[in-house]
Formats: sequence, structure tokens, C-alpha cells
Amino acid sequence: MPWFIKQVKEPPPWLIGTLLGLGVLISLFPLIFHSGIPFGHDASFHLSRIQALSNAFSQGVFYPGVYAEYFKEYGYGAGLFYPDFFLSIPAAFTLWGCSGATALKLYFVMVNIATGIIMFYSVGRVYPNQPWIPLISACFYLLCSYHTTNLYYRCAVGELTAMAFIPLIIAGLWEICEKNRHWGMLTLGFSGVILSHVLSALIMAIFCLAIFLLRIRRFIEEPSRFLALLKAAGVTFLITAFFTLPMLEQLWLNPIWGDTGLLGSVANWAASPVDAILSLPVEHFGRENVPPSGVGVILVIMGILGFTQRRRWCFETQVLFCGFFSLWMATTLFPWGILVPYFQNLQFPWRFYGLASGIFCFFSGECLYHLHKGRNVICTIFCLAVLTALFFWNTTTIYSVRGTASDNPYPSFPAGCEYLPKEMVYGELLEHLVSDQWGTETDAYSKKFTITQTGWQSLPIIYYPGYSVQIEGRKVETRKDSSGFLEINSNETGKGTLQFIGTPLRRWSVVLSITSAVILGGMFMERQVRREKRQ
Repeated sequence: MPWFIKQVKEPPPWLIGTLLGLGVLISLFPLIFHSGIPFGHDASFHLSRIQALSNAFSQGVFYPGVYAEYFKEYGYGAGLFYPDFFLSIPAAFTLWGCSGATALKLYFVMVNIATGIIMFYSVGRVYPNQPWIPLISACFYLLCSYHTTNLYYRCAVGELTAMAFIPLIIAGLWEICEKNRHWGMLTLGFSGVILSHVLSALIMAIFCLAIFLLRIRRFIEEPSRFLALLKAAGVTFLITAFFTLPMLEQLWLNPIWGDTGLLGSVANWAASPVDAILSLPVEHFGRENVPPSGVGVILVIMGILGFTQRRRWCFETQVLFCGFFSLWMATTLFPWGILVPYFQNLQFPWRFYGLASGIFCFFSGECLYHLHKGRNVICTIFCLAVLTALFFWNTTTIYSVRGTASDNPYPSFPAGCEYLPKEMVYGELLEHLVSDQWGTETDAYSKKFTITQTGWQSLPIIYYPGYSVQIEGRKVETRKDSSGFLEINSNETGKGTLQFIGTPLRRWSVVLSITSAVILGGMFMERQVRREKRQ
């Protein structure tokens, strides 16, 4: 056998690593080539979050929850409902001298690298000792249209980060459903999605439930698989408790606006079937109220190819079925009009593109690799060439339409104000902002003020459970007034201090998550040591 052919069939690790790095570099080339970041739909919102976290870190507050400088220091609890865990990375970059845009760009680079590596690793667990398969899947995923949309068109930091963990969930389900051994991958993947983007976590929960129902007979026949699934769910809960428990507590004690209706009905944002399978810029094809592209014809072909290569109802076909079902849910063919009351907070049906893209890309490498000899190489090169061409066409069009941003033009941007207390009237809030009632003497996260009267009185602070107020060193009772502001009951006048420290549940949930993570880390290390000793 000629040396070159042997090297292609049995590629050395350095070749696979180089090609994977090239795929990552291509997906980042427009971002690196242009100055600033693409000014996507959510750019100002996430840049504002980064700045708020940076301000909190600089004042020694590392788990703020409430962004104190929003609404002229009335405070806004976005961090209580939208996870800040991974966004702490670019916030830390700003403390080292980076601008917000530069910090976010560096974060995008890190996420893209992680996305490629995680997809490669996850597919490699399902198809071991065949490095070409995970390499193809990783390159498909980095260049797929919805990944491009989230990064370059929407600047959807949460969804982009969540997409990096979707392959771990698919591989984790395979581990439980087919191998009946490790539940750690599913735990890690789902924890990553929850701490990235709550709505993506909801979609992935629906996907996991669907796989469970499709394989429920096997779960019943082999309870150990069901036990592994329960372990994954329980440990995921423990690891993410520091965010999920306080969020649920806030929703219970202090209902928020939620969907404000500014975007209209979720049904109005469903894509046409043609738009859902195209991966072309919306400026040339499709409608303006959908992302610039669907999942792409290439990925749909990969899904169809995956079905035709298997004649049995196995794990792969069940997951591919869920991929097509999620693609259907993104379109106008799905009965969104009936389901609007249950899915309105989802905002956009085309969020299901992320799941569909992850599934089709996951199995794309295996589908192409097992084509007839010779044809598999030609088809792979052709598909990657098409994806690359469409990627650069999309990004070129996006940059020409959206432009770039080096600074945040709308600092402290609250987006749709979804996280204001339900009782709060926006017009009344604006009136309060015009007539500031009292000033602070210290930083935004630890206010000092003077009380000149006793009894119940409202403070110019938006209410969220977890505020601690002291008058002359004695803690006073707090509650929410009829307009959604913080109200205190002071029995005396004098100097007061105010700080958001969180509820007891929020503080204990942090301890719970840290303890659980340490214990799990120790168990993992012990298992690795035992495995090495056996070898």
C-alpha cells in the first residue's frame, strides 16, 4: 500500500489536529479579519451584561444577580434569570484592560475552539478509532448556518455557548441508551446548556424527554439505564443549583414581566419550509423576520442519508427523527397557533434550528465516511466546499448589513425589560428615574443613605427578594410595594445601608453546588487512578 494512502486511512494525530484547527480558523476568519464585533441583534444587551459584571467584580461582588447601575442605579435583576456563569470570562478580560467588544471577541474565539473540540470528542466517543468521522462532524458544525447566525448575525452569546454543549448531550444519551455505563457526559452537557441559555435548556429537555419516550420499553426492561438517567438528572441539578434554585425562587416570590409582547406572537416568527432548509442570506432569499438562513440543504441531506443507511429503529435513527421533528417545529407547518400559550416565552420557533443542526452535524461524518470507497472522499470535499462558500457568503452579507461595533452604543441596555417585577409600570419607572429621590455615598453595590422618617416607605430600588437594609446597624423589614419598588419599615431615622446579598436559599445553593462539584471531581480523579492501576 502506498505510504500516502496509508496515511490517509490511518491519519496521524497531528494531521487531524491541524485540520480541526483549520476548521476553527475558517469559522473565525471574518471575526478576526474585521475590527470590533458584528453588531448583531443582542450585541448591546450582552455588552451591557459584561460591563455590569465587570463593575461588580471590581467592587468585590462576584455573584451579583442584580446589575446595580441599570436604570440610574435602581438595579435590574437580569442576572437572576439569565445565567452569567460563562459571561464572567469576558467580564474578567475587561478587568485586565480589554474593552467590552475586545473581551467579547476573545470569548467568541474561545467558544468556537471549544465547540470544535467538544463535537470532535463527543462523536469520537460514539465512533471510536475512526478520527475522520469526528473531524468531519466538527467542521460541519463550525460552518453550519445556524452557528454562523448566532455568532455573526444575532450576537446571541447564550445560544452560541449552549450549542457547544449539545454534542455532549447527544453522546451522553448514547452512553446511557447503548452502553449503559457513563452518565457524566450527559450531566456535563446539560449543565453547560443550563448555565449558558435557559431557553436552549428547555429545548434540550424536550429532546431528552423525546428520546426517553422513544426508548421507554428498553428503560423499563433494563432499570439500570433508567437509574443512570436519574443520576445524570440529579447531579445536573446539584451542579446548577446555584443558578436554577434562586431563579425558580425569584419567579415564585416575585413574578416578572416575562414576554412583553413587543415581539408579537411566537407563531409569527415561524419560518416557511423553504426558508428552514436554505442557508442563504435573507437579503437575497427568505423573509426579513427570520434568521438569515435555515439549517441548510447539506445538513438536511445528511439527515436523510442517515435514515437511508439504517434499516432499523436504532438510537441513531431515533435521534435523527428528533432532528427532523425539531426542524418541523421551526416552520409554519407546525401548529404554533394552538400552542402559543405554552411556548410564548420561547419567542422564536427557529431556536429549534440549534438542536436540528447539532443532530445532523453529529451524524454527518459517519454518514459520509460509510459511503462507497472513493465516493465518500469526493462527497465530503464537495459538502465542505459548499458549506465554506455559503459561510463566507453569509458573513460577507451580514457584515455589509449589520456593520461592526467597537463600543456599546446603548450602555446598561435591558433589552425587552423582561425581568422587571410584574407590578411595575414602565412609565412610572421612567418618572422615578427623572426625579431621583436620594443619592448614594458609596459604590453602586453597597449604598449608604439617610432616612428622615419612620414607618413603611419606598426606596428608589427595583424590588427583588434578597435585599438587605440596615438603619443604624439594625436590620429592617423589607417587602415589595404596589408598584414593584423596594419598601422598608423603619422604626427610627438615621444612616442606612442597602445591599443585595441574595436570599438564604440563594446563598445555600452556592454552597450546595460547590460542594457537589468538589465531591464529583474527587470521585472522578479516584476513578481515573483506579483505572490507571488496573492498566
